Amino acid sequence: MAKKLYHGAAYYPELWNEKVIEEDILLMKEAGINVARMGEFAWHTMEQEEGNIDIRFFVDIVHKLHENGIETVMCTPTPTP
Repeated sequence: MAKKLYHGAAYYPELWNEKVIEEDILLMKEAGINVARMGEFAWHTMEQEEGNIDIRFFVDIVHKLHENGIETVMCTPTPTP
């Protein structure tokens, strides 16, 4: 089994619109990034209404990254606004 070298960075897609996210993914690929860490400051995106947790946004981003050969490390979110 070949060892894999990971080249990645933190990514905060919750701060950007769809167009910027698409551009970011293309730039990540150009830079050779193959892993992105995200979610650690995104509790406000996941629970916009108390008691109603919705992670569909991040599921979509994980799929988009995967389709472009980029793996994901999902972090434990905090309640920061």
